[in-house]
Amino acid sequence: MSSKMMLFLSIILFFYTGGSAFADTLSISDTITVSAVVETVFIEDAQSCAYGHKEILSFANQLYNLADYERASVEYLRYAFLYPNKICSRTALFRAAICKERAQYFEQARLLYYQLRMFDDERTKSFAQYRIPLTYFLQDKLDSALFVIDSASSGEAYGALEYLRGWIFLKQNRYDDALSVFEMITRKAEDSDLSGSLNYLNHRSRQGRD
Repeated sequence: MSSKMMLFLSIILFFYTGGSAFADTLSISDTITVSAVVETVFIEDAQSCAYGHKEILSFANQLYNLADYERASVEYLRYAFLYPNKICSRTALFRAAICKERAQYFEQARLLYYQLRMFDDERTKSFAQYRIPLTYFLQDKLDSALFVIDSASSGEAYGALEYLRGWIFLKQNRYDDALSVFEMITRKAEDSDLSGSLNYLNHRSRQGRD
């Protein structure tokens, strides 16, 4: 399996993300409607990013857990602004973007993701690169999402972006295009935890085409 696809498997996990801070799944529980549940895999090592040792961050996490995303985003941004050199600053900024996304402030979320793309860390860049078109997808701005995906340079987020492309095609009723994408991913992700979900997506695409 290629390194790009291995990273893809670490980014998009179907109901198998036990223990992670977030889990990014595109729900296929409804066999009729294509829907998306938006969270993210962004796992920090406990020893390098121990939440709770700062009052601001602890309060932000509590607000996040209460699904008070608007207030949580303010506290995460406060932490990132006041402690830019702390190890948790990057994660706080990322959580602020997720909070903006969940509160449906998609333009503000994108601004934060573009900031995260400026970081030197390749993993942070990859997640931000994936979430930018995802915010367009959630706004139903599918052409904009495709434009961003097409403009992205091939890198570590390639697999996740192609997976999102397949969902966009499915939502646009472009079933042949969706099938082509999902079959390609299926070949590369054979015998993975994704197999069952990809089999369904392939079936859904064929069903729409026929």
